[in-house]
Amino acid sequence: MRYNLAAMGGTFDHFHKGHETLIRHAFSTANEVIIGITNQSLTKDKVYATSIAPYEKRYASVKTFLQRINKEKRGHLVELHDCFGPTLTDGRVDCLVVSPLTVKGAEMIN
Repeated sequence: MRYNLAAMGGTFDHFHKGHETLIRHAFSTANEVIIGITNQSLTKDKVYATSIAPYEKRYASVKTFLQRINKEKRGHLVELHDCFGPTLTDGRVDCLVVSPLTVKGAEMIN
């Protein structure tokens, strides 16, 4: 089944192949993808919080990757202020793409 709008979220710190794989999977699943990136206040309680890159750098890494794979028009980057992002307010979201690290947030959204 192909979805219209998938949503996913994470910290996307030290952008790596796992992030790339998850984003590619989201685009193979849905026509458009909302990618939520946690703001700095959501990272303060994480392990090694002081080593997490600033939001702007993490945002730029994801944006650069979207440009590299020619998905910038189908990908919509949003700043996350909580684990829900636009999933509770945008009724078009019909799919959540998660990793083992983000599955708890998806369970709360569901």
